[in-house]
Amino acid sequence: LKGAAESASPLTSWLAGAQCVWLEWSIDEHWSRTETETYTDSDGKTKTRTVHNSGWKTVAGDRTTSSFYVKDDTGVVRILPENAKVEGDTILSRDCDRSDPMYYGKGPAAAIADSDHRRRFTETAIPLDSSVYVVGQARERGDVIAPEIAYDSNSPMFLISTRSEAQVSAGFGRWRWCWFILGML
Repeated sequence: LKGAAESASPLTSWLAGAQCVWLEWSIDEHWSRTETETYTDSDGKTKTRTVHNSGWKTVAGDRTTSSFYVKDDTGVVRILPENAKVEGDTILSRDCDRSDPMYYGKGPAAAIADSDHRRRFTETAIPLDSSVYVVGQARERGDVIAPEIAYDSNSPMFLISTRSEAQVSAGFGRWRWCWFILGML
């Protein structure tokens, strides 16, 4: 099914404040520390060295789903996105330090251990009225005589994507060739 994502009561994204029908967001904080470690060299001697480790730790995040509709030239179909593989658009990707109002305004008040006081804010969503491509099992709704697409344990795929049908198909085509080559090896 291809069409526009619609909702009578859209969600408002947490970080960007955009209207959408599905969203996922996360806040990651950067940490770094210097540690002294003991090791045994190739001659069997015990030695120490100083190493610097760093990385990102997710400190907050959420995924919000609600039913929405896909509208095309023939009408509307309700979509129940629970348990679907969802490929949305990145609507916000921002790194900041403590001087940025977003750092504490949207992020946690406390820092993690060994924090560098840098945070990465990322939000992915299916914006209201955006083009979507849905692959899944259709069924008749229980409340009215109308179709809906929802998760079905007997269906091999349930995908909701802001990518086009051609882009989704091309991605699966590449994986098919990879699995074929691996199988031949």
